[in-house]
Amino acid sequence: MPKVKRPRKLDALDRRILAHLIVNSNRPIVALAEHLEINPETLRYRIERLKRRKVLKRFITYIDTSLLGYTNLLVFFRVHGKDAKKLKHFFNNLVNNNYITYVAETIGKWDGICELTVKNFNEAIEIMEGMRDKLALNSLEYEIHLERKMYTMRARIFEEAYEYSKPLEINRYPSNQVINIDEKDFQILSILSTRGDITLKELAETIGMSINTVKNRIERLESLGIIRGYSVTIDEATLGFNRVTLLLKLLEVPKTRISEFLEEILSQKNILNVIECFGAYGLIIDIYAEDFRTIVTLLKKLNRKYSDVFSFYDLILVVEELKREYFPSQ
Repeated sequence: MPKVKRPRKLDALDRRILAHLIVNSNRPIVALAEHLEINPETLRYRIERLKRRKVLKRFITYIDTSLLGYTNLLVFFRVHGKDAKKLKHFFNNLVNNNYITYVAETIGKWDGICELTVKNFNEAIEIMEGMRDKLALNSLEYEIHLERKMYTMRARIFEEAYEYSKPLEINRYPSNQVINIDEKDFQILSILSTRGDITLKELAETIGMSINTVKNRIERLESLGIIRGYSVTIDEATLGFNRVTLLLKLLEVPKTRISEFLEEILSQKNILNVIECFGAYGLIIDIYAEDFRTIVTLLKKLNRKYSDVFSFYDLILVVEELKREYFPSQ
């Protein structure tokens, strides 16, 4: 269990800077400083200070892995009885697997969540069962949910961003038209997924290519829709926010009604990530709030207006995010 962090207070300028970086971290410093009406050096100092204070964790790149033939699967898991003492080792194994792109420890019905970015469903089963055998986790229980589409509006953690933080849609189910990329493109995507602020010079030196060649490759990946955007990750707990994941079982209703429900969810200020899935849970929703009263109020509202759309829900509290990548490692 991680230590409870004292919430950090940000001034209005820090909040605006983070909100803009979450929406687009690839905007030139000079252009962003001009928009914020501050000196570029002041902006650079503020960004570095946010890093030192561990509010701003890193710069990342959103990648549409569906265009490359990958399948994204969310796995909810728990262990029972004596196996619980092995849970820490299990989490470590999940974090160290190159094809597992997200791992979080949770409290509630499930002990944790992980996301697998693989070529097919069978590979996911092999990974999970392989870990069961390796750690002798006889009581391991898990459910696999096939992701269809993800919507992210993470800047809405700041009210300043609500008006311009529109949902970014990223397909998670393999496309019918898979795009083939070579090893160098793969290396570029792998690096950018976790180091979105790397300079072209540093990236070119890392993979052994010229700056212009790397620049052209990135522009091509952007034009193909493989690179969908640039952002940053922040430590929400440091800012005093609780994170709850809402798991909804959807009912058989007309698609127009589902669309209305989804539109309602995406309009809320405290709902920052939504994933449409095939599985027991049709919608998986990340909610951030400074207190649980906000979350309860939202649930009451959804239940009152859309009781015909979902039959039940599970709530799990995210205790700690252990890994967050946006592309499988080599």
